[in-house]
Amino acid sequence: MTVERTFGVLKGRWKILADRMPQMRLEQQCEIIVACCTLHNFILLHLKGTPITPRDLNVSDPPNVQLYNDRNQLAIDELRDYIAEMLSSWHG
Repeated sequence: MTVERTFGVLKGRWKILADRMPQMRLEQQCEIIVACCTLHNFILLHLKGTPITPRDLNVSDPPNVQLYNDRNQLAIDELRDYIAEMLSSWHG
């Protein structure tokens, strides 16, 4: 599924993505997108009849991964510019 289609499906299901995202901080936007994707996948599993079991209490929590950090904004900007440059060279 393409990224555009995925966001279209998510925006149709979760109105917050279409209405309120531009007013939020980037960190909040990342967290909301991850939450919406997680809920979407949970619902799909439920509709397919896949058993959803409680988390095993003997399994340790995954490491705390920070989705956005002011310190890495420069790296994010550079990656975005690199991707945009690559895409423009393919089309033009």
